[in-house]
Amino acid sequence: MRKGCFHFVNNKDIAAVAEPDMSYLSESDVEVLDKYIAELKEKDFGEVSDASHGYAWSHTAQNGVIIVRVLLTEMGDSEEYIHYIEEQMRAEEAVV
Repeated sequence: MRKGCFHFVNNKDIAAVAEPDMSYLSESDVEVLDKYIAELKEKDFGEVSDASHGYAWSHTAQNGVIIVRVLLTEMGDSEEYIHYIEEQMRAEEAVV
């Protein structure tokens, strides 16, 4: 986080120092953020951590990059779909 963007209200809440620049977010970005803020705002740290640290997180080295295959596995995607996505990523890398 950028220094000076927020301040602590109490021992568990933070508040923004200024209004966010919403021009960087699409309408669907805002919808997803609103959904998850509503879903998580009453949960404590442990509940939020449990909800956000699943299979992909536990199969990634500390400070490592989550591998797409692992993330798709966590989401329940089929091996066929995972293979397709990996092929698409290799093809994209070859073009760049």
